[in-house]
Amino acid sequence: QLQVRDDGVGLPEAVSPHTVESFGLQLVDIIREQLRATLELQRHPGTTVTITFAELTHQTKSESH
Repeated sequence: QLQVRDDGVGLPEAVSPHTVESFGLQLVDIIREQLRATLELQRHPGTTVTITFAELTHQTKSESH
């Protein structure tokens, strides 16, 4: 799990990583999607973004054949 927070004014309810034009939030959503993680936004007080990663499993070459 990765959590980033600040103590600013918070994000307006209309702001979403899926619809915003902000490169930063778009990047967060792209990374979330690629890593099959979930994203939670807490907007007040300040802003808290929590990304929870799924447990990854690894395959060896002999397992993939």
